Amino acid sequence: MHVNLIGYKETEMQVRVIRRKGHAALVEWEDEGYHRAHVPAHVVDGDQCEPTELLMGIPYGLPWAEIMGDLVISGKEIEQALRRSGIWTLEDLRKDPTKAAGALMAVYRQGVQTLIQRANKAHTQTETEGSEEIGGIGNE
Repeated sequence: MHVNLIGYKETEMQVRVIRRKGHAALVEWEDEGYHRAHVPAHVVDGDQCEPTELLMGIPYGLPWAEIMGDLVISGKEIEQALRRSGIWTLEDLRKDPTKAAGALMAVYRQGVQTLIQRANKAHTQTETEGSEEIGGIGNE
């Protein structure tokens, strides 16, 4: 988990408690991106937690950026999807922007399929290495 603590002293960070279970709390915070981690429940004071405790927490969630890499959708793919949907001119686009949105969704749907395939592959590799989950305990 990458958390930038430059500029932070031992002051507490604002967190959102997602849930508490037993002696653990799943918390979320924003620091150059969104993060979640399991931390001991006693280190969370209302909506505050020390940054060092967050760093020592067990990361929650899949590392999507690592799994997916860069998704490249070419202008040509978008152009062809728009044309398949009957969007050829600015007038066509203005007349039916919903149709254009549907065309873009069709192109990005391919990206979602790629994401699922890569996440499955990463999960399978992790299971092969002897771990049951990716990115920490309790990924439900």
